[in-house]
Amino acid sequence: MPTRPSPSLRQFARHLRLNQTDCELILWQKLRSRQLADLKFRRQYPYPPYVLDFFCIEQKLAIELDGGHHYDATQTAYDQRRTRYLNQQGIHVLRFSNLDILHNLAGVLEHILLTPAAASAQTPTPHPGPAKSRSTPPSAHQSAPRQKTGSRQTVSCSARWAPSRTPPAGQRFYPAG
Repeated sequence: MPTRPSPSLRQFARHLRLNQTDCELILWQKLRSRQLADLKFRRQYPYPPYVLDFFCIEQKLAIELDGGHHYDATQTAYDQRRTRYLNQQGIHVLRFSNLDILHNLAGVLEHILLTPAAASAQTPTPHPGPAKSRSTPPSAHQSAPRQKTGSRQTVSCSARWAPSRTPPAGQRFYPAG
C-alpha cells in the first residue's frame, strides 16, 4: 500500500461517506456486512492519492461507480490513469455505471462474483437435496451472454436505460460509444 492517507484525504473520504449518491447507497446495501461471498468491503476508502468507492482489502478488489460526468473525455482519461495506477499496485478495478446499479443490480453483483479476485474468496455451498435428483445439467441454468444494447449516454443516477453487456476486466460496465 502506498503512503498513509493524509488527514485531508481521510476527511474527504469521510465527507464522501456522509454524502453518498443514491446508487452508492443501493450497492452498499448489498456489499456491507460480508453479504456478498463473505467479502469485507469498505466504502469511500482512502488509498493515496485516491479515494476508492468500494474496496475489499483481502482480495485487492476496487469497485468504482461512474456517474454522468465520467463520460467526459477529460474524466475518461483521468479514470484510465487512475485504473492503470491501481492495477500497478495489484488492485483489480471494476467500473460500473450508475445506470447498471439502477437497472441491472443482479448482473452487477454477478459480475463482481465472477471476477478472479472475488471468485477465489468464494467457498462452495451445498445444494439442498441429493445432487443426482437434478434432471438438467448445471450449464442449462446459466443465462446466455448479455448483448450490447443502448448507446453511451450522459445521464443522472435516476435515468432509465437498458441493461448492458459484461465488460472485460478493468473496463467500464456501460456500452462504449
